[in-house]
Amino acid sequence: MKTIRGKVYVVRDDIDTDQIIPAQYLNLVPTIPEEYAKLGTYALCGLPDGSAPFVKPGAPKAEYTILVAGRNFGCGSSREHAPRERFATGDEGEIDPTAGTIANLTAGKTYAMKPLGAVAPVVEAGGLFAYARRAGMIK
Repeated sequence: MKTIRGKVYVVRDDIDTDQIIPAQYLNLVPTIPEEYAKLGTYALCGLPDGSAPFVKPGAPKAEYTILVAGRNFGCGSSREHAPRERFATGDEGEIDPTAGTIANLTAGKTYAMKPLGAVAPVVEAGGLFAYARRAGMIK
């Protein structure tokens, strides 16, 4: 599995699904490529005021590659759409699933991570929809 390197975006504990994708954008269909791309521009736009935007206004996607979340990320719903945060938004990070490490390149620190387990094929495919297409679940 390849190493993932890029800018880090940090969110706190208890980020619920309404903060990840607010309900007003749920009319977009993620299996339609154009709507999936548009849906991504709204990612994390429901975070509290004062949060740095995950996707800058007018940008087609986020400049961040790695999302570091606190406990209970995705709480509050069954919508399908790290105990301690050791990163700051904008740090350069690197995830090496093969070595089992996560590195904060900005701080020069490396941490052990748990194996990806059953999620490894999804990460290797490039995301849930890419995995589902590869597995023939969707077109």
